[in-house]
Amino acid sequence: MPFLDLLQQPRLPGAPALACERAVLSRGELVDRATALADRLMQAGVGPRSKVLVSLPNSPAFLLSLLAVNQCGAVFMPVNPSLSPDERRRIDEIARPDVVIAEKGSSELLPGACISHADSPSGAGERWDDEELSDVAAIIFTSGTTGTPKGVMMTEAALLTNARAVASYLALSEDDRTLVFLPLSYTYTLSQVLSTWVAGAGVVLLRNLFYPTMFFKAIAQHRVTGFGGVPASLNILASQAAGLGREMGSLRYSLSAGGPLRSQLAEAMQKAFPGVALFNNYGCTEIGPRATTVDYNASPDRIGSIGRAIAGVDLTVVRADLTVASTGETGEIVLRGPSLMKGYYRAPEATAARMSRHGFHTGDYAYADPDGFLYYEGRHDDIFKSAGEKISAQEIEEVVMQHEAVSEAAVVSLADPNVEAVPVAYVVLRPGATCTERDLQTFCGRRLSRLKVPRTVYFVKTLCRTSSGKVQKYRLRDLAS
Repeated sequence: MPFLDLLQQPRLPGAPALACERAVLSRGELVDRATALADRLMQAGVGPRSKVLVSLPNSPAFLLSLLAVNQCGAVFMPVNPSLSPDERRRIDEIARPDVVIAEKGSSELLPGACISHADSPSGAGERWDDEELSDVAAIIFTSGTTGTPKGVMMTEAALLTNARAVASYLALSEDDRTLVFLPLSYTYTLSQVLSTWVAGAGVVLLRNLFYPTMFFKAIAQHRVTGFGGVPASLNILASQAAGLGREMGSLRYSLSAGGPLRSQLAEAMQKAFPGVALFNNYGCTEIGPRATTVDYNASPDRIGSIGRAIAGVDLTVVRADLTVASTGETGEIVLRGPSLMKGYYRAPEATAARMSRHGFHTGDYAYADPDGFLYYEGRHDDIFKSAGEKISAQEIEEVVMQHEAVSEAAVVSLADPNVEAVPVAYVVLRPGATCTERDLQTFCGRRLSRLKVPRTVYFVKTLCRTSSGKVQKYRLRDLAS
């Protein structure tokens, strides 16, 4: 089903499909504008299997481009316009787009968006066999938390299957309004938009979260019923809700994804948004992107869990020998189902390294309780051994975050010739707070075994993050070493 059809199904074509700071577009108006844009793209040579790289900020132009590119049968490739030149160059080398839609270009398509025919990057003399793109609707780039991003090939069916599952567990209807503020180039945000439109609901779009007052104003103005964020953005909202939150009676749910939702933040969110269901989610770009969910308000004893698999996702926790892990035993999360990616674009070796007959091997580790609720332990590099003892970086981070002076923390392992590896912590202090390395080590020593106490604590102003807000631990490891 083309994405444009999602806007033509609801019984109220005049109802808002998209609201932003300067405009409100009904479903009918959005369909008309996207159809006209698709005609212009086809006149510019865009057709089936054309690769269209879209580098736009959160705006109606971005979503119109999504709909129009899809209507042309072309491949939609969103990237964040705030990427550094080196980050953009790495993506261009993988993507090799035919057309670029950006804020500046050869000719204007619509306000805020121009089109250019892309120059081939250096070394692109050989065109990749794009037969593999025959049923691909989008190539979405991973966030780069572990290094070079990869282009995840997703079909329409995969994206919509996952969107319908999300709409189902959120019980979305035509009465809902979803507030979106994370970059639209982020797969999590794209999922928010598609799941909202699948349900016939409306999207309320903010350009970013630089001014939290706009978030609370939008809730009141548009009667927003739900929103999603990553832990870093939810931390901002929870801290400012007491002073800025007003007329939030329309809210009924919030989402967290894109990183571990620590118990302290979960409790802060529940206090800041009382009575609003808080869903914790786990997933990855390769699964469309949601894989698990749990409603902390409905299951307060599950705080700390990432939940159970959503509809359409088959999740298994496996040992190193690929046998199924027992209850309470940590193993790797393996995913499969109709929302799984087709593979990594122009990277068959990377695809083969992560895919097996069992499914997609995420590199994420977790264990399940007797009721099947999963508890995330971290990525492969976040679980290491020190003097034979298995250590989880996330467990240490949870303890460090309990210190009243700490605002953010990330723990990585550093090789040590005597005990294999030791934990190292990077810490951001709260404004005006003071704390020393010895203070934190003493604090952790009362709550953790000796080997889990950070060997070194680095106090930093910010943590290295991707444009979507995820901590880049590979950069922290490089700094530590």
